[in-house]
Amino acid sequence: MGGPLNGSAPAKVAKVLRSFELKTVLYPEIEQQLLKVQLSDPRGDWDTNKENDRKWKEALNLYLIDYDTMYDINGGRWRCSELCLDQEYNEYQFVDTARFALANCVHSSFHLQCIASSFIDGEVLGYSFCPIRDTPQCKYDNANRGFAYFWAPQDYSNFAKAFFRTKALTEVFLKPEYR
Repeated sequence: MGGPLNGSAPAKVAKVLRSFELKTVLYPEIEQQLLKVQLSDPRGDWDTNKENDRKWKEALNLYLIDYDTMYDINGGRWRCSELCLDQEYNEYQFVDTARFALANCVHSSFHLQCIASSFIDGEVLGYSFCPIRDTPQCKYDNANRGFAYFWAPQDYSNFAKAFFRTKALTEVFLKPEYR
């Protein structure tokens, strides 16, 4: 997947290809509601992450489209590829391929679109963990997780900030009554 466990040669997707300043928030009221969700730092703990995802999904899904609409937008899939590492893998239909830098490790998140889709999909836990896992802080090794394997509370906030400033995503993933 990536380089040595010290993170000296991270996987290609872990490197930032381009970076830009976040634009003006398109839906400040919704973003503010999401930023009020009280989350805990899981530090590798499954139960804490599961509870964070439950709270986040409950708040986020008030504003997002339904499962069937999400699948239609994405070309019949909820994610582009296993761990978002090969966005050319199948016929996933991207409206945007943005990711954001994770707070406690050197890697980037899954695609914002794949993350939003994972929270809409009721069968799947949110894509709220490091996709690369090649450093000690974000490793996953037979249920032994590094402290940064799961998202920190600020990663949920960073997702909201990136998502609600990306017009291509909000135009199709927000319920019509909120656009």
